[in-house]
Amino acid sequence: MRRYGTAGRYLLLCAVWGTAFMATDVGLADLPAVPFAAVRFDVAAGLLFAAVFASGVDVRPRTRDDYVYVLVGGALIIGAHHAFLFAGQRYVTGGVAAVLLGLVPVVTPALTRLVATDEEFTAATALGVALGFAGVVVIADPDPANVADSVLGVS
Repeated sequence: MRRYGTAGRYLLLCAVWGTAFMATDVGLADLPAVPFAAVRFDVAAGLLFAAVFASGVDVRPRTRDDYVYVLVGGALIIGAHHAFLFAGQRYVTGGVAAVLLGLVPVVTPALTRLVATDEEFTAATALGVALGFAGVVVIADPDPANVADSVLGVS
């Protein structure tokens, strides 16, 4: 049983993570966006703290800078990002939201090249960006009939 533990945990993570946009679509039908996002991450934080506590690993911030990184990262990367994501998903389909969010790591190499001239954008990088984009679209499987309406947002 232990032999397949890592693969099993990976598949469980994929199943849970893969339902995020679908669950958000369902929840947003009846709940306000920002409080819904907050409750979702409160539950996730509780589970994460329980897992860390159970592991016995001490991950407490040690320095003032550690606290700043945790607070700013939590407020902006988790809090603001997902507040805007949930608010925006009221106006676009889960498939479009998944494609847009999935594109973040795909377009990063191209955007990095614009601001960091020491980063080389090679043919391999371009191929990776193109394959990443195609992969995001295949996985999200947006309905082509809804894409034009969805990307317009609120009219």
